[in-house]
Amino acid sequence: VVFSLMDSKFDKQLIAAGELSEEKSSEDEFHMSDLGKIFSSKMFWLVALLCVLYYSAIFPFQRFAPNYLEETLNIVNSSLKNRGLASFEMVEKFKKDCEDFFKEKYK
Repeated sequence: VVFSLMDSKFDKQLIAAGELSEEKSSEDEFHMSDLGKIFSSKMFWLVALLCVLYYSAIFPFQRFAPNYLEETLNIVNSSLKNRGLASFEMVEKFKKDCEDFFKEKYK
């Protein structure tokens, strides 16, 4: 609703500035055949598939990653209030473990 109001106001400003005519072309209007063009596009389906794959990977990670990282890095999170601090501690511990690993490996 807000976008529609802003768009109509912008159109009026463009008309007043002479950059847009008041007559609407048939190209600007929505037609049901436009949906057919969209759904028959391979690029549309590729983007839709990428979105599905992205979110199917992100949501499980958000659900299970904190517990997995807490257990593997041995950081105990006592309350949800300290989750930000615990995340910071996990990252710091992970960095330290990585540094130690590479120092030992490449002595």
